[in-house]
Amino acid sequence: METATTATTARNLSGSLLAKSREMTLKHNWYERERGQIYLFKITHLKGRNKTVNDVFYKIGYTNMPDLQSRINYLPQCFNVEIIDCIIMDKLKAFYTEQLIHKHFRQFKHKPKHCKWSGADECYTLCLLDSYPSLNSLITALPELMRASNKQTAQSL
Repeated sequence: METATTATTARNLSGSLLAKSREMTLKHNWYERERGQIYLFKITHLKGRNKTVNDVFYKIGYTNMPDLQSRINYLPQCFNVEIIDCIIMDKLKAFYTEQLIHKHFRQFKHKPKHCKWSGADECYTLCLLDSYPSLNSLITALPELMRASNKQTAQSL
């Protein structure tokens, strides 16, 4: 698993991840070699002319677009998007890992107030990063969560 970058402060992270994403796209053409990205965005929904904060949440998703800015461009214009983390890996592994994250972290799901956009069902409360501060920590927790889920299913039969 290749990590584009993981940093502790989100303030400086957005620009560096975007730059790294572009650099890898131009330098390595990873998208031509069946690569995909799992990303973690912090989204602030700004409302009205005064741009007051209406909602704040995280979005976890998958893209095979060549850089994260391409994915951000598909989000509503009223969203201020901050890139928190991204992991680049094999396209199929990235897709299935993203699906597992959505399945096993349901307790952190968040329904955005502005819900007419693609990806609205992939949003999480701000509490998510209190327990799992990076995508790497989310992915590392998956095997244990899967075992616990399988055990519960077996006990209910």
